[in-house]
Amino acid sequence: MAAFYEESTTKICTACDFTCTMCTGPNINDCESCISGKFLHTDGTCVDNCPALFYKNISTYLCINCVAPCLECTALANGNCLSC
Repeated sequence: MAAFYEESTTKICTACDFTCTMCTGPNINDCESCISGKFLHTDGTCVDNCPALFYKNISTYLCINCVAPCLECTALANGNCLSC
């Protein structure tokens, strides 16, 4: 099912990117929430896998920053680093 947002100047409902379930605009990086199986990255995109320095939070479907010095992690705690 397509998601829509209200265009601020025209007040017309316009479709979000197909990966979004909620958005603030039509672009791929305007997502506020994602379709099933995708994770919302901090840049507003919906991704299959979170990039380096982030981990997939499977309860919130958000990409969350790892804690330094982790480059890859499984959770926020320092003991969950996969690589430094």
